[in-house]
This record gives sequence, C-alpha cells and structure tokens, in this order.
Amino acid sequence: MENTFETELLGAHAMLRRHAVSLTGNVEEAKDLLQDTLLKALKYKNLFVEGTNISAWLYTIMRNTFLTKKSMESRFRQTVDLEKGQHSPKMKTVKNGAFTKFAWEELSQAMDKIEVQLRTPFMMHCQGFKYREIADDLNIPEGTVKNRIHLAKNELKKRLASFVDLNLD
Repeated sequence: MENTFETELLGAHAMLRRHAVSLTGNVEEAKDLLQDTLLKALKYKNLFVEGTNISAWLYTIMRNTFLTKKSMESRFRQTVDLEKGQHSPKMKTVKNGAFTKFAWEELSQAMDKIEVQLRTPFMMHCQGFKYREIADDLNIPEGTVKNRIHLAKNELKKRLASFVDLNLD
C-alpha cells in the first residue's frame, strides 16, 4: 500500500495534538493550533520533500505557527483596543480623552484616504502578518508587499504630519 501525503498527515495527527497541548498548555488553543498546522501543511504540501521526516516538517510548521500567533498577541497587547477604548498598560496614556478620540478619528480618516491596494498589506502588516504571509494571501510578490507597505507608511506620515510623535517604522 502506497503512503500518500494525506495518509502520513493523518498518521501524525495524535502526535501533533499532544505537541500542540504541550506548546499552548490549553486544550482549546491546542485544537486551534492543530487545525492551523494541518491547514498550512495541506496548503504547502508541494514544499514537502517525499522521503523526508514528515513529523519534523509538521513540528516546524506548528512551532512557527505558534510563535507567530504569540508574537501577534504580544503586538496586540501593546496597542489600543479600539472596540473597548482601553489602553494597554505598556502604552503611554493620554489624559485628555477628547484628544485621543480626535487622534483616532484623524488616523481613521487618513487610512480611509489611502488606496486599498496600499492599505490592505499595511493593515495586515500592522496586525502582525509576515511579508511572506501577506504575499501569499494577496497573491502578489513579496517585494510588492514591502513596497506597498512602505508607500502606505509614507502616505500616512504626510497626512498625519501634525502628529510629531507618530512613529510608523
């Protein structure tokens, strides 16, 4: 009987589940991590070299997925929760709530004026996505992603020149 990629993937499922739990320390997060890992493995199965250790390849995907998610969560904790209007403890707070609201309105208006093809990769980058992930998701070259993010930053800097402390780099 021939071992196909999918058969090997299914064979590694239990091992991956245990590894996901050990990484996350939480069964629900482990389920999400396992699902993300399996989806990425299927998406990038053309990159898997037959005859090599599929377990090591899957562990690497899982570890990188886990680390990327943790990095994104860390970045998120360092930003403002816009829905609740709360500041992270790590952020410098502004005492004047009216100024904060004005600043967010200005930022929102400036973002709306940036063309979508620049705004989309910029927002994805701000959310913690890597250049390669953005390129894959938008189906454009990685260099184009970097260029569009750079152009979006410059456009925002021009539009928000009155906010001297704004650092988008």
